[in-house]
Amino acid sequence: MIRLPLPATTTGLGNPVRRHPTVTPVAQSSRAPRLENIFVLVVDDDSKTRDVLSSLLTSLGAQVKTLESVESAITALSDADPDILISDLGMPGRDGYSLIKEIRAREKATGASQHLPVVALTAYGRVEDKVEIFSSGFDSHVVKPVDPAELAAVIKRLVECRRSNDDKQGTG
Repeated sequence: MIRLPLPATTTGLGNPVRRHPTVTPVAQSSRAPRLENIFVLVVDDDSKTRDVLSSLLTSLGAQVKTLESVESAITALSDADPDILISDLGMPGRDGYSLIKEIRAREKATGASQHLPVVALTAYGRVEDKVEIFSSGFDSHVVKPVDPAELAAVIKRLVECRRSNDDKQGTG
């Protein structure tokens, strides 16, 4: 028998029955870490998905702004400094890959000291999809339907890592 370790973000989460196409029941979010003092930008063309994610993340203590397109996300990033961005991949017109490409190009062009953590939120979960997602510049990947505890753990880990790196740069 071969045993492979589970990624840290899914260890001990079990396999709950999923009843909503975007997120598991909010009652199961009691396992999810709290997200106080975290500003999350959510980009998804589906209004129901935006509403569900906003409700979930807000219930966990996050400040959330939702956007419906890549264009609105690029504009918002010029005015706001979120701790993390969550983007759907499959959107009409410019998709999530277009968004991450522009974000990473802007960071490189401006010599940004901060790397914005970006999570791909998608129904695509094959190995090939994950390879493309990570090689495109995303920091993490969460498959729909979303488990609230998994999404919250991913957000918390990425934001803590970013803040830790910022602290090191500020004291170094």
